[in-house]
Amino acid sequence: MRAIIIGIISTILPSVFAQNAMFIPFGQSVEQVSEYLYSRDYAQKVDKTLNTEWVNSVSSSQSVVYYFDDDVLYSIEDTRFYKDRKEAERIVKTCLDFMTMEKNRVRVLDSENGINHYAVVTEDRLVELIVENGKKNEGANLRLKSTSRLYGPRMKTEDVVMKVVQ
Repeated sequence: MRAIIIGIISTILPSVFAQNAMFIPFGQSVEQVSEYLYSRDYAQKVDKTLNTEWVNSVSSSQSVVYYFDDDVLYSIEDTRFYKDRKEAERIVKTCLDFMTMEKNRVRVLDSENGINHYAVVTEDRLVELIVENGKKNEGANLRLKSTSRLYGPRMKTEDVVMKVVQ
């Protein structure tokens, strides 16, 4: 039964939010990421004005940010706006269910002023879900961020990891 549930979640969640074609392996160089984006026809929407972060404006309700340190990809953040609060709540529940698979412990880091910050640590990454609810059912902004524990500013990442694992 667990295998069936994992199979269902792993096929639904990627298309809904998390590990879609915008999420690519960490540790790649700027050139490799650029080649990948061009091969998928995503490059025309990417703002590369900053060397440390590239913003891919996928649509009016979605953007993906690629973070680099020393020209190596170490973090990806997918931000989506949902007009329908109920749909956003369904996506949040799905993301949290996915984050708790394999006995991962999801921690609530902050919950104030309509912002909920969830995080989970795995062996090689830190995954954060930040939910910003609009006022009076005006929708919700969801940010799913995956950060490598092997690449990038490791001390900064491990500071957040320590908050999660305590």
